[in-house]
Amino acid sequence: MYSLCIVMASGTLRDELVQELQSDGIEYSTVPDAESLSRVSISSNPDAVLLDMVGSDSYDVTVVVQQCETLRIPLLVFLTPTAFSDFDFNLSVADIILWPAHSGEIGLRVHRALVRRTVFPEGETIRAGDIIIDPHRYDVYVAGKKVLLTYKEYELLKVLTSSPGRVFTREVLLNQVWGYDYYGGTRTVDVHVRRLRSKLGDAEAFIETIWHVGYRMQTRDSSSP
Repeated sequence: MYSLCIVMASGTLRDELVQELQSDGIEYSTVPDAESLSRVSISSNPDAVLLDMVGSDSYDVTVVVQQCETLRIPLLVFLTPTAFSDFDFNLSVADIILWPAHSGEIGLRVHRALVRRTVFPEGETIRAGDIIIDPHRYDVYVAGKKVLLTYKEYELLKVLTSSPGRVFTREVLLNQVWGYDYYGGTRTVDVHVRRLRSKLGDAEAFIETIWHVGYRMQTRDSSSP
Protein backbone atom coordinates (compact mmCIF):
# COMPACT_ATOMS: atom_id res chain seq x y z
CA MET A 1 0.00 0.00 0.00
CA TYR A 2 2.38 2.70 1.23
CA SER A 3 5.99 2.87 2.39
CA LEU A 4 7.14 4.93 5.38
CA CYS A 5 10.51 6.00 6.61
CA ILE A 6 10.26 6.38 10.39
CA VAL A 7 12.70 8.66 12.21
CA MET A 8 13.09 7.47 15.80
CA ALA A 9 15.91 8.51 18.11
CA SER A 10 15.88 5.13 19.84
CA GLY A 11 15.91 3.23 16.56
CA THR A 12 13.51 0.65 18.04
CA LEU A 13 9.84 0.63 17.17
CA ARG A 14 7.22 0.07 19.83
CA ASP A 15 5.53 -3.31 19.50
CA GLU A 16 2.15 -1.60 19.25
CA LEU A 17 3.39 0.55 16.36
CA VAL A 18 4.75 -2.47 14.50
CA GLN A 19 1.38 -4.22 14.84
CA GLU A 20 -0.44 -1.12 13.62
CA LEU A 21 1.80 -0.76 10.56
CA GLN A 22 1.45 -4.43 9.70
CA SER A 23 -2.35 -4.35 10.04
CA ASP A 24 -2.45 -1.32 7.72
CA GLY A 25 -0.25 -3.10 5.19
CA ILE A 26 2.41 -0.37 5.40
CA GLU A 27 6.01 -1.14 4.51
CA TYR A 28 8.51 0.72 6.67
CA SER A 29 12.14 1.36 7.43
CA THR A 30 13.65 3.15 10.43
CA VAL A 31 16.47 5.65 10.82
CA PRO A 32 17.78 7.23 14.04
CA ASP A 33 18.35 10.82 12.86
CA ALA A 34 18.06 13.43 10.09
CA GLU A 35 21.43 12.57 8.56
CA SER A 36 20.37 8.96 8.03
CA LEU A 37 17.03 10.11 6.59
CA SER A 38 18.80 11.96 3.79
CA ARG A 39 20.51 8.78 2.59
CA VAL A 40 17.34 6.65 2.86
CA SER A 41 15.12 9.19 1.08
CA ILE A 42 17.39 9.30 -1.92
CA SER A 43 17.85 5.53 -2.19
CA SER A 44 14.41 4.09 -1.34
CA ASN A 45 12.10 7.06 -2.06
CA PRO A 46 9.45 6.47 0.66
CA ASP A 47 5.93 7.81 0.18
CA ALA A 48 6.01 9.67 3.51
CA VAL A 49 8.15 10.26 6.59
CA LEU A 50 6.95 9.65 10.13
CA LEU A 51 8.88 11.48 12.85
CA ASP A 52 8.65 10.32 16.45
CA MET A 53 8.97 13.54 18.44
CA VAL A 54 9.81 11.66 21.63
CA GLY A 55 13.57 11.84 22.08
CA SER A 56 14.16 13.96 18.95
CA ASP A 57 16.08 17.17 19.60
CA SER A 58 15.07 20.49 18.04
CA TYR A 59 17.93 20.44 15.52
CA ASP A 60 16.93 17.03 14.15
CA VAL A 61 13.30 18.11 13.92
CA THR A 62 14.22 21.24 11.95
CA VAL A 63 16.47 19.33 9.56
CA VAL A 64 13.87 16.60 8.98
CA VAL A 65 11.25 19.24 8.16
CA GLN A 66 13.60 20.93 5.69
CA GLN A 67 14.55 17.65 4.03
CA CYS A 68 10.93 16.64 3.54
CA GLU A 69 10.10 20.03 2.03
CA THR A 70 13.03 19.77 -0.38
CA LEU A 71 12.14 16.23 -1.43
CA ARG A 72 8.39 17.00 -1.49
CA ILE A 73 7.69 14.08 0.84
CA PRO A 74 4.81 14.50 3.33
CA LEU A 75 5.95 14.59 6.95
CA LEU A 76 3.77 13.23 9.75
CA VAL A 77 4.73 13.47 13.41
CA PHE A 78 3.99 11.31 16.42
CA LEU A 79 3.13 13.14 19.62
CA THR A 80 2.14 11.94 23.06
CA PRO A 81 -0.84 13.79 24.61
CA THR A 82 1.49 15.36 27.20
CA ALA A 83 3.76 16.79 24.48
CA PHE A 84 0.92 18.18 22.38
CA SER A 85 0.77 21.54 24.17
CA ASP A 86 4.50 22.15 23.54
CA PHE A 87 4.39 21.35 19.83
CA ASP A 88 5.41 24.14 17.43
CA PHE A 89 2.44 24.39 15.07
CA ASN A 90 4.45 26.65 12.75
CA LEU A 91 6.40 23.60 11.58
CA SER A 92 5.53 22.45 8.07
CA VAL A 93 4.01 19.04 8.77
CA ALA A 94 1.29 17.24 6.85
CA ASP A 95 -0.44 15.78 9.90
CA ILE A 96 -0.12 15.02 13.61
CA ILE A 97 -0.80 11.60 15.12
CA LEU A 98 -1.39 11.34 18.85
CA TRP A 99 -0.01 8.16 20.34
CA PRO A 100 -1.50 5.64 20.88
CA ALA A 101 -3.10 5.75 17.44
CA HIS A 102 -6.49 4.25 16.67
CA SER A 103 -6.68 1.18 14.48
CA GLY A 104 -6.23 2.10 10.82
CA GLU A 105 -5.39 5.73 11.66
CA ILE A 106 -1.82 5.74 10.36
CA GLY A 107 -2.76 4.38 6.95
CA LEU A 108 -5.65 6.84 6.67
CA ARG A 109 -3.53 9.85 7.60
CA VAL A 110 -0.77 8.87 5.18
CA HIS A 111 -3.39 8.48 2.45
CA ARG A 112 -4.85 11.94 3.19
CA ALA A 113 -1.41 13.54 3.23
CA LEU A 114 -0.57 12.09 -0.18
CA VAL A 115 -3.89 13.17 -1.67
CA ARG A 116 -3.47 16.73 -0.36
CA ARG A 117 0.01 16.83 -1.87
CA THR A 118 -1.43 16.24 -5.34
CA VAL A 119 -3.95 19.10 -5.29
CA PHE A 120 -3.77 21.06 -8.55
CA PRO A 121 -5.49 24.26 -9.73
CA GLU A 122 -8.96 23.59 -11.11
CA GLY A 123 -8.98 22.95 -14.85
CA GLU A 124 -5.34 21.86 -15.08
CA THR A 125 -5.92 18.17 -14.41
CA ILE A 126 -8.08 15.26 -15.51
CA ARG A 127 -9.76 13.42 -12.64
CA ALA A 128 -11.79 10.27 -12.14
CA GLY A 129 -12.33 9.16 -8.57
CA ASP A 130 -8.92 9.16 -6.92
CA ILE A 131 -7.09 9.06 -10.25
CA ILE A 132 -5.46 12.39 -11.16
CA ILE A 133 -3.70 13.06 -14.46
CA ASP A 134 -1.42 16.07 -14.88
CA PRO A 135 -1.31 16.51 -18.67
CA HIS A 136 1.45 19.15 -18.45
CA ARG A 137 3.94 16.78 -16.79
CA TYR A 138 2.51 13.48 -18.04
CA ASP A 139 2.17 12.39 -14.42
CA VAL A 140 -0.51 10.07 -13.02
CA TYR A 141 -1.45 9.77 -9.34
CA VAL A 142 -3.69 7.18 -7.71
CA ALA A 143 -4.83 8.08 -4.18
CA GLY A 144 -1.97 10.56 -4.04
CA LYS A 145 0.67 8.05 -5.05
CA LYS A 146 2.51 8.51 -8.33
CA VAL A 147 2.09 5.66 -10.81
CA LEU A 148 4.61 5.04 -13.58
CA LEU A 149 3.03 4.34 -16.96
CA THR A 150 4.37 3.86 -20.47
CA TYR A 151 3.42 6.53 -22.99
CA LYS A 152 0.70 4.39 -24.60
CA GLU A 153 -0.70 3.39 -21.20
CA TYR A 154 -0.81 7.06 -20.27
CA GLU A 155 -2.57 8.06 -23.49
CA LEU A 156 -5.10 5.24 -23.15
CA LEU A 157 -5.87 6.22 -19.54
CA LYS A 158 -6.20 9.87 -20.53
CA VAL A 159 -8.75 9.08 -23.24
CA LEU A 160 -10.86 6.92 -20.92
CA THR A 161 -10.64 9.35 -17.98
CA SER A 162 -11.49 12.41 -20.08
CA SER A 163 -15.04 11.07 -20.53
CA PRO A 164 -16.03 9.00 -17.47
CA GLY A 165 -18.99 6.73 -18.17
CA ARG A 166 -18.62 6.91 -21.94
CA VAL A 167 -18.17 3.57 -23.68
CA PHE A 168 -15.24 3.49 -26.13
CA THR A 169 -15.10 0.71 -28.67
CA ARG A 170 -11.77 -1.00 -29.14
CA GLU A 171 -11.58 0.44 -32.64
CA VAL A 172 -12.05 4.01 -31.38
CA LEU A 173 -9.42 3.55 -28.67
CA LEU A 174 -7.04 2.03 -31.19
CA ASN A 175 -7.48 4.99 -33.53
CA GLN A 176 -7.22 7.67 -30.84
CA VAL A 177 -4.18 6.23 -29.06
CA TRP A 178 -2.27 4.39 -31.80
CA GLY A 179 -3.50 6.28 -34.87
CA TYR A 180 -5.34 5.38 -38.04
CA ASP A 181 -2.19 4.05 -39.70
CA TYR A 182 -1.58 1.45 -36.98
CA TYR A 183 -1.66 -2.04 -38.44
CA GLY A 184 -1.99 -4.02 -35.21
CA GLY A 185 -5.27 -5.56 -34.15
CA THR A 186 -7.64 -4.50 -31.37
CA ARG A 187 -6.03 -7.08 -29.10
CA THR A 188 -3.38 -4.41 -28.50
CA VAL A 189 -6.03 -2.42 -26.62
CA ASP A 190 -6.91 -5.41 -24.43
CA VAL A 191 -3.27 -5.99 -23.52
CA HIS A 192 -2.74 -2.35 -22.50
CA VAL A 193 -5.99 -2.26 -20.52
CA ARG A 194 -4.85 -5.34 -18.60
CA ARG A 195 -1.53 -3.67 -17.79
CA LEU A 196 -3.28 -0.47 -16.76
CA ARG A 197 -5.60 -2.31 -14.40
CA SER A 198 -2.67 -3.96 -12.65
CA LYS A 199 -0.98 -0.58 -12.14
CA LEU A 200 -4.13 1.25 -10.98
CA GLY A 201 -4.76 -1.40 -8.32
CA ASP A 202 -7.71 -0.67 -6.02
CA ALA A 203 -8.41 2.83 -7.32
CA GLU A 204 -11.90 4.24 -6.77
CA ALA A 205 -12.16 4.65 -10.54
CA PHE A 206 -11.62 1.59 -12.69
CA ILE A 207 -11.77 0.45 -16.29
CA GLU A 208 -14.95 -1.51 -16.89
CA THR A 209 -15.25 -4.03 -19.71
CA ILE A 210 -18.33 -3.73 -21.91
CA TRP A 211 -18.48 -7.18 -23.42
CA HIS A 212 -18.24 -7.38 -27.24
CA VAL A 213 -17.95 -3.58 -27.38
CA GLY A 214 -15.04 -2.01 -25.51
CA TYR A 215 -14.28 -0.19 -22.27
CA ARG A 216 -15.30 2.75 -20.13
CA MET A 217 -13.96 4.49 -17.04
CA GLN A 218 -16.29 3.99 -14.11
CA THR A 219 -16.27 4.82 -10.40
CA ARG A 220 -17.22 2.31 -7.73
CA ASP A 221 -20.02 4.53 -6.42
CA SER A 222 -21.56 5.06 -9.84
CA SER A 223 -21.29 1.36 -10.69
CA SER A 224 -23.29 0.34 -7.64
CA PRO A 225 -26.98 -0.37 -8.22
